Amino acid sequence: VSSMLFLTLLLVAISHAAASTSAVEGFDSQADFEERVLKSDGVWLVQFCANDKDCGSSSYSKMADLIKGIIHVARVDITATPDIGTSVYHSKKQSSGSGNHKTTMYIFGRDKMNPRHYTGAPDSESIIQTLMDETIQLIAHRAGVTPGGTPGGSNQKKSSSSRKKKPPNRVVEGTQANYDEVVLNNPNVVLVAFTAPWCGYCKKLKPEWDEAAAQLYGQGVTLVNVDATQHEALAQQYGVSGYPTIKVFPGGNKKTHSMAYDLPVERNAPTIAKFALNLADETGVAAPIPELISQEVLQETCGGANQLCVLAALPHILESTAAGRAKYQDMLAAVQKQFRGSAFRFLWLEGGKQLELETALELTFGYPAVVAVSLERQAYSVWRGSFSEKGMAGFLNGVMTGRQSTVKLNPESPQLVVQRAEPWDGKDGAPIEEEEMSLDEIMGWGDDDDDDDKGEL
Repeated sequence: VSSMLFLTLLLVAISHAAASTSAVEGFDSQADFEERVLKSDGVWLVQFCANDKDCGSSSYSKMADLIKGIIHVARVDITATPDIGTSVYHSKKQSSGSGNHKTTMYIFGRDKMNPRHYTGAPDSESIIQTLMDETIQLIAHRAGVTPGGTPGGSNQKKSSSSRKKKPPNRVVEGTQANYDEVVLNNPNVVLVAFTAPWCGYCKKLKPEWDEAAAQLYGQGVTLVNVDATQHEALAQQYGVSGYPTIKVFPGGNKKTHSMAYDLPVERNAPTIAKFALNLADETGVAAPIPELISQEVLQETCGGANQLCVLAALPHILESTAAGRAKYQDMLAAVQKQFRGSAFRFLWLEGGKQLELETALELTFGYPAVVAVSLERQAYSVWRGSFSEKGMAGFLNGVMTGRQSTVKLNPESPQLVVQRAEPWDGKDGAPIEEEEMSLDEIMGWGDDDDDDDKGEL
């Protein structure tokens, strides 16, 4: 049974729990507290309260009934029994400099002398989830492992799936310090999620947010996450009162706070991605096509799961000039826009700069040339037609539908090698100046040769 299903069942049980004798435990004295809690082998949750309302909470009692026999749940009324829990509650209260008694909870797990102060959401689901995590940590410690590891604390044998490189997270973490850069001055469409670490709905959103960010990477859209508990001023600026709150900023530079509006669609990855791509098209956001100048650029752009890399080898700058290259790039950008939101990722390179890669992909018949490559499946397909928007679009549609034939990369060297190169500076190329040679130098005549011999071969 999954943890989410387990918690759901717990919540249902809470709502239907009978008003039976509470499983909340109490203590007769400080010595009793130390004997039962501090010397215990199990996990304890102890609530320190200071008034009849909090000390008589029925939801706390019902939660205790549900986990009775699994985790100990106790309560200390610090006004009636001020001596109990002195080593925990009173010392922390005094160190904080506060004279007010506030209801608070501590989890006594593996290290009983340093209990965990519970500061999460007050609902039963969040509390039980935290107690489950603490219990797992205790069991793992006794077994000599880290959660998810193997005995001895090291993962000596790993499956092929665990060795597979984890794809990079494309969600940008927003802070007060970088907010202007990643949001307001970002030319992309930007979606900002204001979340809290303890929020159950935020935890549900995270995998959808991560997946949408991966789909939208390089498509003119940026997804941002802001921890509203750490950056309260930012959250207040947008009137955030619940979590998660998602704000949308249209494309373009010099965004303002007033431009933001609430995400108007469902919070799942496909719907978020579709909405963001449509907004990018509406606001005219252009997705830049990177130049292939290193192995890192290839992996960063095309190394994700289920991605197809479209490589365009353009003529040398001396052949096309800057204006001609710009026309090729505009044509490539128009094709990219047609396939926005698909598995295709676009790159360009100057023909002749990556001879090893071009040979491996059969780009040896002249420039411009186009090839679609799957790094994941180690296969490629070359377009040998005209370099036109219509021709390339037809080729890529054929690749997507399986009508276009593909070739496997050389099994002896399936890794495409990219040589590090200098990026294009956007200018016309400087012609190569050839050194002038005299006829004497060409013919190899020396200064000491007789004039009569210079005509003889």
